[in-house]
Amino acid sequence: MRLIQCAVQLGLLAAAAPSVYAASWGFTDATVSVNSKSASANIKETLKENTPLSQPIALGESDSLKLILTTQEARSAKRPHQAFLLLKDSQNGLDISYPLSVKDSGKSKLELAQKDLPVQFLTGSSPIDAEIVIGSFGASDPYRKLAFQLSVNGEGKKSSKSDDIERYGKLAEIHHIFKQDPQSPAVLLTLIFLLATLITIPVLAASWFFLDANLNHLPAALQSAPIPHVVFVGSIIGLEGIFFLYYTSWNLFQTLPAALAVGTIAFLSGSRALGELTFKAIDLDAHDPHFAASLRSIGPVTPNPTMSNSSTFNAASRRPSVFPDADNNPALLVVSSRARITRLAEQEQEAFGRPSHPGREFLDALTIRQVLSMRDRQRLSPGDIERLLRLRKGVVDRLGEKGVVSEPA
Repeated sequence: MRLIQCAVQLGLLAAAAPSVYAASWGFTDATVSVNSKSASANIKETLKENTPLSQPIALGESDSLKLILTTQEARSAKRPHQAFLLLKDSQNGLDISYPLSVKDSGKSKLELAQKDLPVQFLTGSSPIDAEIVIGSFGASDPYRKLAFQLSVNGEGKKSSKSDDIERYGKLAEIHHIFKQDPQSPAVLLTLIFLLATLITIPVLAASWFFLDANLNHLPAALQSAPIPHVVFVGSIIGLEGIFFLYYTSWNLFQTLPAALAVGTIAFLSGSRALGELTFKAIDLDAHDPHFAASLRSIGPVTPNPTMSNSSTFNAASRRPSVFPDADNNPALLVVSSRARITRLAEQEQEAFGRPSHPGREFLDALTIRQVLSMRDRQRLSPGDIERLLRLRKGVVDRLGEKGVVSEPA
């Protein structure tokens, strides 16, 4: 019978052992001290787990409280995820937390002064509860127990005024005084700039006469293309009127659309007017007697020999000309070749982008430098370069080998 009772007792102890010795957080080597200017007011107490101090600790207005402890998990020093001192007023239920500075070894420290406390704690009459809270991730139970009570000195209570603390609520109405809108400059300044602008008009007229500006062509130009000239001059006057309105009353958002519309009209009508002037100049050259006399002095045009059987050209009747042969004139060959290459480049530029386009053949200096860089530095094949830059097949090989043409260092 006695053996059965012993077995039952041992079983109960074995079942209760995991709960008794379950891993939990705690602390050791804990001390709390108050440093004061007065040597008699200095306090240092030792703290133990689950055993709060019997007497409150007084904290004066100029005192500082210092808490030192070592955190433990299952009686082994370890750094927790959270460790702080929780101050709580049991009368109004207010609380505030102050985190401890914890090292990897578990050594923790906290320094606290009366000025760090909320004003609500300074006006209370009962001591403030100070709890130590330690916890972390995992299965270990956290620690939260009362360690001591904190009594705030009465001098700090009298000097604190909770009414001076800014609180949320309705504030006084704010009356905004905005800056006045900018006004136009003074009349005197405006007249000075207007006079400076008007002075440029006679200077411009004198420059026209100095450059042999012929006003006699104006009636003929107006007769040949009256609408473009009138619209162009009217658009110029309209732009000046828009600038005047912007100077006096309009803002930028009113000025920009109007200036854009009038400027477009001025561009189109000006292009048409200049085109009419060009045609008129050609027509005037055709009626110029001096120009006609120069053409007569050149003589008839000598046609090129032909092998046609029906041609009436007589090679023996050719007279020697003082002008060089057009087929062998280097200057004319350069001009004609340049015109031909320019025409081919323009045709290639217009056709570029179409699916049927074989690729570019005429390259600018930047594209040539890219080709040389890709060939010499990146060591790409001519086919890859032509595919990436959309060049015609064989263009890269025309540049020559690396030793002949290369990118400058």
